[in-house]
Amino acid sequence: MQTSKFTDLNNIRYLLEVADSGSFSAAARLFGVPPSLVSRRIARLEEEVGARLFQRTTRSLTLTEAGQAFLNHARVGMQSIALAHELLGDSAGVLSGRVRLSAPVGTADALWAAISKFLALHPGVRVEMEFADRYVDLVEERFDLALRAAPENRADKLIGRRLLDAPRCLFASPGYLKAQGTPRTVSDLKNHTCVILGSRADRVTWQLHIGKRIQNVIVHGCVAVNEARLAAECTADGFGIGFLPLAICMKYVNAGRLKHILPRASAGKVGLWLVYPDRHLPAASRALAEFLVKELPASFAGLNVVSDPIHR
Repeated sequence: MQTSKFTDLNNIRYLLEVADSGSFSAAARLFGVPPSLVSRRIARLEEEVGARLFQRTTRSLTLTEAGQAFLNHARVGMQSIALAHELLGDSAGVLSGRVRLSAPVGTADALWAAISKFLALHPGVRVEMEFADRYVDLVEERFDLALRAAPENRADKLIGRRLLDAPRCLFASPGYLKAQGTPRTVSDLKNHTCVILGSRADRVTWQLHIGKRIQNVIVHGCVAVNEARLAAECTADGFGIGFLPLAICMKYVNAGRLKHILPRASAGKVGLWLVYPDRHLPAASRALAEFLVKELPASFAGLNVVSDPIHR
């Protein structure tokens, strides 16, 4: 496959966005141009490289084998160009570039408290945040950084830096406790209705740490939800006892909607980690990572969250 010396880099940008979004129209919306222009740009690129890059039908748009091969090299080339721009900006004392970050939903308030300070210091940086309580593949989904409640995944070969300990504790609403009574021991939980953070509501095992002792208890509930903030809301509404992240529940405790029960019982040391796919981060991503390592523990503390910062 032979390419022209003078391939327009804008055509490469259109190629990357069409491949990532899966359609000409989606790419056109991003760039603010008509879909016909995107189509012409791709056709011009195919003419330059002498190969069809996309297989088009009325219902789908897929990369050809030649298109996938060209895309792989083009993406590396564009990333190198972007990195060169960032390095030049960094050497001139002006940080710029885009950083994509994934984080659990319950960390939004503390994360924004830190990132807003970072953006005030570096207005040339664009930060794109996606909050989701699911596993995110950083490489496949093209994220630069992520917050996780576990260290780096060895299979993914991610780099992990521990930020703080974020405990999970037991909570219930005052109304629920008045109606159903307050459990005095971990074993009492099996006789209570619970709000389950997960996908099933029956016969879920909670593992609780009481000092150095670990106790398992099987609980059941009428509500199961796999999103931590909604689980906290359900618990505050009186639907049962929740075993939930302290970071999410503190605002409900401060508002009088939740009470911390069996305070000696917790999930043990549950860490919050910053992970990224490569030690050689672009300048903007590297700067934000260093900033979050320093600022996030204080941001969580500012939300009245009891945490144990990891000092390095």
